[in-house]
Amino acid sequence: FSLFHNQVLSIMSRHTAWDHVERVALDLAVALSFAAEADHESSCLRDCGGLKILGALLHFGNCSEVAVQAAEAIALISSRNEGYDDDISETGCITRLVALLSAGAEAGSESKAAMHAAAALLNLSANDINKDAIREEGGIAPLV
Repeated sequence: FSLFHNQVLSIMSRHTAWDHVERVALDLAVALSFAAEADHESSCLRDCGGLKILGALLHFGNCSEVAVQAAEAIALISSRNEGYDDDISETGCITRLVALLSAGAEAGSESKAAMHAAAALLNLSANDINKDAIREEGGIAPLV
């Protein structure tokens, strides 16, 4: 883990109230989303541990604005930078994106997190290795 990632986890672990942790996580997700919009060619998100953090933020679940922002950032990154595809999959994001998508499909409602997860998975599926990983995680059924 990068120093940045460890610092963020340290900040989050100091707070015992879940709602406070969620607010901090949401601020972090929004900041990383803005970084994704500005990160056209640099590797800042990769080098600073931003992709790992975004992957971890997906754990907040289908109904969380934190996961919505994280999935949106991953969808944006995967649409702009094919070079990030391997990095995104190595952080375990495919598993978490499929879980968000599946939870949205099971809920039967239009989930923003699930919609962004679907967009990210579509972008990532341009890579054959990621396509196999999406299939292995059960991501095909909720997409159709």
